Amino acid sequence: MKKISSAVATIAALLALAMPANAKDETKSEMTTASQPINIKIASYNILHGAKVNCDYAVLAKDIAEVDPDIIGLQEVDMKTTRIGGVDAVEIMAKKAGYKYYRFSKSINLKGGGYGTAILSKFPIEEYQTVALESGKHEKRSVGHAVLRVRGKRLDFFNTHLSYESTKVRAGQFAAIADMTAKCERYIVTGDFNTSDFAEFAVFKGATLANNAQHSLPTFPGSSMPIDNIVLSKGFELISTDIRKNDHSDHYLFYAQTKLSE
Repeated sequence: MKKISSAVATIAALLALAMPANAKDETKSEMTTASQPINIKIASYNILHGAKVNCDYAVLAKDIAEVDPDIIGLQEVDMKTTRIGGVDAVEIMAKKAGYKYYRFSKSINLKGGGYGTAILSKFPIEEYQTVALESGKHEKRSVGHAVLRVRGKRLDFFNTHLSYESTKVRAGQFAAIADMTAKCERYIVTGDFNTSDFAEFAVFKGATLANNAQHSLPTFPGSSMPIDNIVLSKGFELISTDIRKNDHSDHYLFYAQTKLSE
């Protein structure tokens, strides 16, 4: 047995010597990359369909590009409506801001097109669906759900715009999204949640709220209301948050720097 073990060890040593140096480096690099936390910058921006910039989507794209998030959820987005000249606003913003992957979720039909939310991502979107949310007699709402691939890991990304008219209706919408996230190993939810009551987010068990009671950032100009937010599942570490102030919308762009460790 000793002779066999010695022979195996000798062969292994010879194979290691025979392996090209660059192959060893690549293997080491892959192992290191797999174990390192992933830095992900996330943003949420209600753009008021571009109304405050005369539907010049290059202006809004510049806002996004200067913050440079890896993923951003957009709310109050028009798609090919007559009031924005029939253009594909999502495609324009994505291309001008430098995003290869993007999707639109329609909540309602509007002026010859659609109105809802959108997602821009630097990570590949492997799957995408729009899920209608119960809105009672109020404006119809939905949530966009993208399955992203981030350094080999599946990441579920949700983006929404909840009802402002009724706390009860909004509670049902929160619960519906929480049910979806409960099936995910790791997830992010961005949105204009139309509430500054952080207790409403308690349905996301074990999650971290980027805009929170300890560090609250007003995202609705002229008020102290932190109604735009980012919800992070377990596995994410919240590093920092900030807002981009300008008059290009009736909301500020809210963003968070995070690390994904698992």
